[in-house]
Amino acid sequence: MSEFRDPAQKQAENKRMMLAMAVSMAVLMLWNSLFPPPVAEPQPPAEPAVAEQTQAAPSAPAAEPSSETTPAPAPAAEQAPPAVAFKEQTVTLEDHQRSVTLSSLGAQPTAVTLVDRAHGKIYREPGTEEDRPVVDLAQGRPDFAALSLEGLTPTSWSQTQATERSVTYRAQTPTLDLKRTWNLSEHGLEHLLEVTARQTTQGAAALSLSMADPLLGGSMFSGPPDLPRSLCHSGEELTAEFASDLKDEQPKLDKPYLFGVDRNFFAVVFTGGDAQGCSLSVRNGAPEGSGETLDVVVAQATKRFKLSAGQSMTWNNTLYLLPKSDDLLGSVDPKLRDTIDFGIFKFIAQPMLWLLTFYFSLLGNYGLAIILLTFTVKLLLWPITDMSFRSMARMKEIQPELTALREKYKADKQMLAQKQMEMFKERGVNPAGGCLPMLLQIPVWFALYSTLRVAVELYGSPFIPGWLDDLTLADPFYILPVVLGVVFFMQQKLQPQMSDNPQQQMIMKVMPVMMTVFMIALPSGLVIYILVNTILGIGHQYYAIKRDAQPAT
Repeated sequence: MSEFRDPAQKQAENKRMMLAMAVSMAVLMLWNSLFPPPVAEPQPPAEPAVAEQTQAAPSAPAAEPSSETTPAPAPAAEQAPPAVAFKEQTVTLEDHQRSVTLSSLGAQPTAVTLVDRAHGKIYREPGTEEDRPVVDLAQGRPDFAALSLEGLTPTSWSQTQATERSVTYRAQTPTLDLKRTWNLSEHGLEHLLEVTARQTTQGAAALSLSMADPLLGGSMFSGPPDLPRSLCHSGEELTAEFASDLKDEQPKLDKPYLFGVDRNFFAVVFTGGDAQGCSLSVRNGAPEGSGETLDVVVAQATKRFKLSAGQSMTWNNTLYLLPKSDDLLGSVDPKLRDTIDFGIFKFIAQPMLWLLTFYFSLLGNYGLAIILLTFTVKLLLWPITDMSFRSMARMKEIQPELTALREKYKADKQMLAQKQMEMFKERGVNPAGGCLPMLLQIPVWFALYSTLRVAVELYGSPFIPGWLDDLTLADPFYILPVVLGVVFFMQQKLQPQMSDNPQQQMIMKVMPVMMTVFMIALPSGLVIYILVNTILGIGHQYYAIKRDAQPAT
């Protein structure tokens, strides 16, 4: 587990690294072409289980007062009865996709694990250890699917009914009778709150969801960060905020269509029902047995009521507990797809994910699917790349003349640049042609990076078991980055030398080492793509050199 980091910085770190890497290479190649360089400058239970345990009544989770109650006539003061030990009852509801443990302490879920039994997949926290923890979306947080209402405490509830697929809890406040029912459904839990007034009262009920920062990733050598967000969807637009943003401003919205929390690969979302308001916030939390503090993002929706004696109110909604699969979210509710953050290259990432999923259906391995994707992109860019290699071949042919020009005009840099451009025009050479293939690849790199960061289809997907067990994580043995550095060095040998300056030549020799360091923290799936693409580029360039060296017939 990494040290606590600023979420805004750790999220952007890998993207900045990739952009700096790609742009620096492209700019360096373009500059060398135009000018000479200056000399100086838990596994789910097998079957539903019910358990009881006795504990002292805990204090209620913090909640803002949100109701005004018409009090009953005050009874005569009397000595409060001694506290009665609270008996917590737990029940587990599960199907082939998820396992949910609910507790009578708060009448809410305390553990939520997702599984994909159809493909034999259990979602575990990122890592390579076989015994790493299963992803638990609730982790016993007191504000996970919690109900807040004036006069209600977590120990007010008692379990009154439980079956294999549902559980019912009841509670009372000084003026209300409450009933909370959870039913296991296809994509999560159906939630029904029934409020009956014993006397005239008004107030507000609040439902909240929370997600803690797992403190995973985001540093130089730990791969992409996995940051929680607090969400509220108006039906037209999604408002999603990281903890770092919520520390500056805590949005409040009206009439939420959806509200909840998410991580890179998982979403926990309530439908709004008849909610009248939604607020996003952040609080501090501390894992059990740990001295660390972490950020917990919270989304809360409220529903106001005014009831006469005997009147009832219901709040019916669905709690979606979902892996963030693009196809799955689209089939449940198209607006849920907005929770997948593909970034600015979404228009490339979504078709790319579809293609990867299709190739996976044929090959059964996402590593092979990425390799086939590389061939596909290479084929699509072949005409442009081939044009670039022809330009580079012509550049290599005129290297002796360029060297002579540099020697002749070494004291007049302006004249040297003018003569070089005249020669390029006369010989039909585009000095920037060698940069074009890389510039075209940059959006593909970012799109694949975003796909590996948020597409649950690739989460935990191995390429070579024992080595690359998860394509969304960096290579644990650094083999791919080292091999890629060697391949970059070989590629340099095929390219025309742009400068006789020893200083610049040294920079070019160091470039493969820099690329190796850059690639260490990137997802192995992305490094596989870049490696295969570079090898294909070398093969294409070698073919172009041999072809263009043949005498014209």
